[in-house]
Amino acid sequence: MRVKPGNKDNGSTLLMLKHTYLEKKTQRNLNAVLRCLAASEVYLGERSGEGKIKTDDGRLFEPVLITDEEGKRHLPVFSNLQVLPQEFIEDGISTKISTEICVEISKKINDLEGVVLDPFVEPVYLNFEKIDFLTHLLTSSK
Repeated sequence: MRVKPGNKDNGSTLLMLKHTYLEKKTQRNLNAVLRCLAASEVYLGERSGEGKIKTDDGRLFEPVLITDEEGKRHLPVFSNLQVLPQEFIEDGISTKISTEICVEISKKINDLEGVVLDPFVEPVYLNFEKIDFLTHLLTSSK
């Protein structure tokens, strides 16, 4: 499935590709997820208060991080509102951003293992090797 850069669907395409990848973890299915992710916007959980990470376009973010069972920190991102925890929605601490900004933020956080897509519903963990491939997809689509 081809996903055009700037795709602004409701995240359903990304969810479908993610589900396919989790059912059959092949490189082809992972690449489909990464290509779709590169063309999508995601939701980022943020802490209230003044942002501490400045992006190249001058915006400030203070993302929520999660820690796995091994003590490794991940930047959680969400494909759509249905997988975003209710408290994030109620407290207004989520921001819809481009995947490009998400990748930029992840690279500015010390001691981060990577990004996790939809951490509470069929999570897909993306280490920095996968994020580097995602960065390649983002820069080659410009």
